[in-house]
Amino acid sequence: MSGDAFTALGDGEPRFRVDVTVPEGALSQRRTEGLVNEATANVLATAGLTEADALRVWVLIHEQPEGTWGAGASIVRFAELAALAKAEHANA
Repeated sequence: MSGDAFTALGDGEPRFRVDVTVPEGALSQRRTEGLVNEATANVLATAGLTEADALRVWVLIHEQPEGTWGAGASIVRFAELAALAKAEHANA
């Protein structure tokens, strides 16, 4: 770990924070839990840590209200994002 890694609790061990922003209402409870599990597993694997270190990974999910998500100088609606994702999935 680099010298600028975030540490807390005085033990000198790194903590990891994953910030995820999603459209409000986009994730069910099951999908939210899956996102947290997957993000945690990816961080642990990348950092070479084990499941015993899972509490060192914090996943913060921020729900963005409809009408406040922008891209390409325009407001993007959740339905538009869902349609894009569906089309991309169909073409994969």
